[in-house]
Amino acid sequence: MHFLRRHWIRQFGLAAAGIVLDPIRRAQAQRSQLPRDPVSPAAEGPSRFCIMGDRTGGAQAGVYERAVDRIVAERPRFVINVGDSIEGLRDFWTDIEWVEMKKLWRRYGAIPHYSTPGNHDIWSADSQRLYTRFTGHPPQYSFTQGSCHITVLDNSRSDTLDEAQIAFLREDLQQHRDAPLKLVFLHKPFWIPFLMLKSGEFSLHKTCVEFGVQWVFSGHLHHLWHLERDGVQYVSLGSCGGSMERGKTRGEGFGHGWFYHYGVATVSNGQLALRIQELPPPHGEGRSFAIGEWWENHPSDSLRRALATHPRGGWSAVSAPPPAPVPGA
Repeated sequence: MHFLRRHWIRQFGLAAAGIVLDPIRRAQAQRSQLPRDPVSPAAEGPSRFCIMGDRTGGAQAGVYERAVDRIVAERPRFVINVGDSIEGLRDFWTDIEWVEMKKLWRRYGAIPHYSTPGNHDIWSADSQRLYTRFTGHPPQYSFTQGSCHITVLDNSRSDTLDEAQIAFLREDLQQHRDAPLKLVFLHKPFWIPFLMLKSGEFSLHKTCVEFGVQWVFSGHLHHLWHLERDGVQYVSLGSCGGSMERGKTRGEGFGHGWFYHYGVATVSNGQLALRIQELPPPHGEGRSFAIGEWWENHPSDSLRRALATHPRGGWSAVSAPPPAPVPGA
């Protein structure tokens, strides 16, 4: 057990059960509600949105752009990322990077796009001001699209969630307690060590269980993770352009979650089904599978067998086919 704790701290720099990090800056909780989608949840049919992983942390040329073009072809209702949109970490260059990022976002056309703050996006007071200016919302905010209510939290400068972020989350969920589908987005997946140690004893999880949050999404690690506890699905999306060199140097690849991909979430009757879509050549093999076929940071045995038989098909008898296009999504 002591070895496992040391392993997680060394690999992720995160808090594990029973381990207390040094005091961390408390972000000022800022209330911001984006305009709600006018569609009534009761009248809403199946809809789809897409989730983008990290673009930066060693951005690879052309990968993010290819992912955006593929996502536009999915015709989603909206797009949301899990953070690290710019390389950042240099105050004198930040505004130029955001201008270039905005040019890439124009590829979405009329599709609404939402951001989650990552450690490459916000690292100082000045970078936070620029993040708010260029994304159009503060680091923590919430919005409703159809039957989905999404709360975005900020742990860009923390390896956990401070009390201000938890307070913001609780207040927001209290105000939207009746939302059919509640999701939480935050960049750093500090929840992995707790869940790997079979522990739900952390404030984020307790709050999610109390208010009926069904999904939590993160990024940061550049490889795919999926865990579940008490009915809450936790997913850390992998790279959507960020470097995967760390995995390559260990001789790891697809089987450990190191592949370029994005998520496609289909919402129907207050439930969410998540499909992971790998990028096609030259950035991947175009494999596609339901998140239920992935556990921790590796594919299930059934998915391994399916991919061995249909290495480029992905969808097989072990997982349902991808959904048909949703008119007007």
